[in-house]
Amino acid sequence: LRARGVAFQRDMGLDRVEYDAEYFDRYKAYEGTPISDALMAGRCALLERHAERGAAVLDIGAGAGSFVRAALAIGYAAKGFDVMPKAIEELQGADQFAKDPSLFDAVTFWDSIEHIEKPESVLREVRRGALVLVAIPVFEDLDRIRESKHYRPGEHFYYWTEKGFIDWMAAYGFRLLE
Repeated sequence: LRARGVAFQRDMGLDRVEYDAEYFDRYKAYEGTPISDALMAGRCALLERHAERGAAVLDIGAGAGSFVRAALAIGYAAKGFDVMPKAIEELQGADQFAKDPSLFDAVTFWDSIEHIEKPESVLREVRRGALVLVAIPVFEDLDRIRESKHYRPGEHFYYWTEKGFIDWMAAYGFRLLE
């Protein structure tokens, strides 16, 4: 669907990335770094602009749980979902694991929606009126994906242009806030 600003990597083949302990540990190592702290602050600021404190927030693709903890720290009822066994274990151990988007006022996909083979199945579960916040790599030209540091064969199913993503989300009933 390049003309519409959406690219889908159909065949992940044998090179599919495993969301295993090594993958988890790589992301856990980012915690507490200046860039991670700035990223969490920015994501929390975005959440604060659109959702009242106390709102229930589900972070899909929560990884090491950094955003969940950051959102909890500023007064949100945050939980996380992930497919990595180590992430699930940590989230459950902290009573921060959830998986039903329909129960939340806001659902976040911080660099995760492109990893989901059928994200529409998750988006359809988000209740009407709920907020969806997304961070993704955006491409100006889908013909140049392979030149980008964000090209992740075996890991990213989807790639979008800005307009392509906005239109794609609109097809599932969402509208752009900013």
